[in-house]
Amino acid sequence: MKLPREFFHLQLRFAEQTARVLHIPLEDAFIKYSTLYMSFGLGRSFDSTHPTWQEYLASLGASTENNVEWTYAFYIRQYIEDYLENYFGCFNYTYTPDSRVVRLHFTNRDTSGYSALSKEQMGTRLQELAALFTHIQKSHPEAEAVRGRSWLYNIQSYRRLFPVEYTQNTEVAIDGEFPFIALWGQFLNRYGRVREQMARDFLACVAREQTFDGIKRCFPFLPLAPQCSIHYFYTFYKIL
Repeated sequence: MKLPREFFHLQLRFAEQTARVLHIPLEDAFIKYSTLYMSFGLGRSFDSTHPTWQEYLASLGASTENNVEWTYAFYIRQYIEDYLENYFGCFNYTYTPDSRVVRLHFTNRDTSGYSALSKEQMGTRLQELAALFTHIQKSHPEAEAVRGRSWLYNIQSYRRLFPVEYTQNTEVAIDGEFPFIALWGQFLNRYGRVREQMARDFLACVAREQTFDGIKRCFPFLPLAPQCSIHYFYTFYKIL
C-alpha cells in the first residue's frame, strides 16, 4: 500500500521538533525518529552513509513544505510493492532461531469493505491466525514464545484475536520504535489515508512540548509489547 503525502508531512514535523528539543542535527532526527529510511526500501540497517539516504539528504532545504514535496517524490521513486513472505491474510511473522521467538506483525490487507478488526471480520482474522500458527508449528516446531510490539494492542478489537495470556501483561515500549510503522500506523485509517483530526491534535501537542518525554506523550496510543509461551496460541486456535 502506498503511503499518502500527509503521512510524511506528519513525520517530518515531528522529527523537526524532536531535533530542536534534543539539540541534534535534523538528518539524525529523520533517520531515528521517522519511518523514512524503511519507507525508502533501505531495510533496517539505518546506515546514515547509505548512498540512497545521502542522495535524499542532499536535496533537503530549510522549508518544511519543500521538504515534504521532495520526500514524497523520493518515496514514490523508491516505492516497491511489499511482498513479504509468511503472509496469512493480514498477518505475517518473523522468527529468530537464536531466541526461538516468533514476532507477530499486522498489515491491513482486508478488501471486504468492512474494517479489518470489525466483528464481521473477526472470524476471518482468527482463521488467518490459525493458519499462521499451524504453519509455524510445522516449520518451526522448536519455537517457544510469541512477542509483539504495536499500538494496536491498546484496542480491544485487536486483543480479542489472541489468547488472554498474551495480552494480560503488556508494557509500554516506545523507545526504539520511532522508525517503524508499528508506531505510526495509528495515524492511518483503513483506507490508508491520514486521520486528519488526530494528526492535527498530535502536531499541536508536539509543537507545544519542550522536552522529548513530553513529545513522546503526544502519541494517542503508545506501543505495547506483549509476550507469552507459544503453546497458549496452539491451544487458543485449537492446533493439535
